[in-house]
Amino acid sequence: MPVDKTFENEVTISNEDRGNLDLTKRLEDKDLLLKGVVTELNNLKKEFALKVEENQALYLEIENIRVLEEKHKKLNGELRKEIDDLKKEAKEMLQYP
Repeated sequence: MPVDKTFENEVTISNEDRGNLDLTKRLEDKDLLLKGVVTELNNLKKEFALKVEENQALYLEIENIRVLEEKHKKLNGELRKEIDDLKKEAKEMLQYP
């Protein structure tokens, strides 16, 4: 029986044996990297949308507090005026026993 001295039947080439210069492998690597970047971008978009909603809710809460503060200022002014009027009335009552 003849002996195979070329070793051509013993060598198999797989896709994993490709070197760094193989364009197909480089494209696959870039595709994987791109998929990772796209996934990260989508996650950041979701986080951003949540932060926008949170900011809008906080803005509305602050606006409600401002309205409440204005009402308190108005009421405080009315109460001060009423106190001043009552003090004047009490002073007048003391003048005429």
